[in-house]
Amino acid sequence: MQRELYEPHLILNSFFSLYKQKSTAAMNQLCSAAIQKLSFSKGDRIFEGASEASHMFFLSGGTLVYKPIEGLRGCRRLVLVRSGQSFAEAVLWLPWYHSGTMIAAIE
Repeated sequence: MQRELYEPHLILNSFFSLYKQKSTAAMNQLCSAAIQKLSFSKGDRIFEGASEASHMFFLSGGTLVYKPIEGLRGCRRLVLVRSGQSFAEAVLWLPWYHSGTMIAAIE
């Protein structure tokens, strides 16, 4: 049941698409043990800039706004994150601190 719910979101990411191709058993385990569903209301902060990352996110509905930390080189504008997108993938591969704040814009 969990796999049917979460896999369609995961495989939009190229790594997880390949992961599924390599091992359906591993994908089943991932979907049943490593995924947590979260809900946010407009204005909720998903994470703050400079905070330690602990999760990768897959947005299945709504819209988020990412605001980079002031003065961060190369990042000067707001970024909209829409349903179907993922973010904070770096936390899967290395220790990571968020470079901005993510806020729920539309539920």
